[in-house]
Amino acid sequence: MKRILIIIGFLSLLLLVIFFTVELVQYVSATSRMKELSEQLEEKITRWEKKEYPREPLSGQAILANAAYFYQLAEKEIVSYDDGWSELSEAVSQHQPMKGEGLAY
Repeated sequence: MKRILIIIGFLSLLLLVIFFTVELVQYVSATSRMKELSEQLEEKITRWEKKEYPREPLSGQAILANAAYFYQLAEKEIVSYDDGWSELSEAVSQHQPMKGEGLAY
């Protein structure tokens, strides 16, 4: 009787060890995959921040009242406000009222 209890206890301990080993292997493989995906995501984010994903211009005639039509209209009306940003930041840092390009920006 004592032997049977020892064998049952040993087998249950062995099953627990096997179960936790399998779970540990799955956990390690999942975390390694997440690290790979994280590195790929960081690379994509840096490319996005450097604006290496420009939107290609639309080709052909856009359908009236379609999103592409409004996108083409907006592209025609794009105005560069590079000078406005410098004026805006200058006015804010010196606590002065904005004027000209800064106000338009």
